[in-house]
Amino acid sequence: MIRVLVADDHLAVREGLHALLAKEREMAIVGEAGDGSTALELARRLKPDLIVLDDSMPGIGSLDVARTILAELPSTAVVFLARDPGMRDLALAAGATAFVSKDAPSEELLRALRASAAAVTARQQLSALRPEGRRVVELLLGSRVMTGEQVQQALANRASRDQRADRSDRIAHVFATTDRPGRARGGAFGSLRRRPRPRCGRHRGRPRARGRRDGRSAG
Repeated sequence: MIRVLVADDHLAVREGLHALLAKEREMAIVGEAGDGSTALELARRLKPDLIVLDDSMPGIGSLDVARTILAELPSTAVVFLARDPGMRDLALAAGATAFVSKDAPSEELLRALRASAAAVTARQQLSALRPEGRRVVELLLGSRVMTGEQVQQALANRASRDQRADRSDRIAHVFATTDRPGRARGGAFGSLRRRPRPRCGRHRGRPRARGRRDGRSAG
């Protein structure tokens, strides 16, 4: 269940979101805020998965609210519901997952909320990525350029490539520690090096003294 916090200073907007999400089985509104300070307080206390945030909240500004929430609750996604389309770049730069105009049809807002919910769900699968990589995937999901299924497929392909690369690295390491194919430098195969054989045949050391037998000189 995706837990949603609605932050908007207009009661009609909050009631409209309640009606819009009432039929969504995977999302539920857990709190409402009419100003920036209350939005921060409820976010810290409720720790929602998703926050629908008005672009012009009284008190603490919406951009500051978004920055603070995302810094303190990095697992929370923020969707801006805005009157001013010029706020889009600022909202995304502040960390928002999606930006929807208040003039947009309700179905578009619902699609953005579903996509942002998918981004929240995908965050557990994106833990292996660097933060900048996770941010790119979240924006692709929030803007509906990619679906959750496409992200899962891309992650599966990446894991497969990493496994192949890991095997290649291990093989390369074996050859890097080998003098020639099949002969390792030390290690487990070091005992198989060819050792010099003892010399056979005539003794080549110091010649024995003639005429000596049992330690006595010949008379």
